[in-house]
Amino acid sequence: MLRYVLSPARELVVDYRQKLPGRGAYTCCTAKCVAQAASRKGFQRAFRDATLKVNPVELQTTIGRIIEQRLINLLGMARKAGRLLIGANQVDDALRHGKRLGLLIITVDASAATEKKLVARADKIVVLRLMDKVALGALCGKSQTSAVGLKSDDLTASILGEVTRFREFEVH
Repeated sequence: MLRYVLSPARELVVDYRQKLPGRGAYTCCTAKCVAQAASRKGFQRAFRDATLKVNPVELQTTIGRIIEQRLINLLGMARKAGRLLIGANQVDDALRHGKRLGLLIITVDASAATEKKLVARADKIVVLRLMDKVALGALCGKSQTSAVGLKSDDLTASILGEVTRFREFEVH
């Protein structure tokens, strides 16, 4: 479920971590559900404010960015915990040697050959296209990298939950 609250300026705020104070309104965590709530004036009814302006496209974009930031934060935690394989070569070696990975992230600007090679070996592994080489590299403490693999564990399971939500609200 997604939670929303009103700011002191009477603007709708997505309370993704469900920690903000105040009266909350909820929707399911799908783009369709958010769009329906906005178009059917569900937020205005929930907050008893007929003047509340909600743009469904902006709201979905905001939710997508919040989820993307949460993914980035979790990836940072995985890096600090030593759960990441950083770089296409390291990921490829792990896949060739049958190491169990829970998630493979390939950058949006990775070469077609790199992507093809890794995806072909990533049988039954969730593959996510996210960020560019420089951004992913910065997250991993490198100048740039085109792929990272996550070892399968509880943190990876949390990340996979966020990936599911991210795909629903992905900003194109």
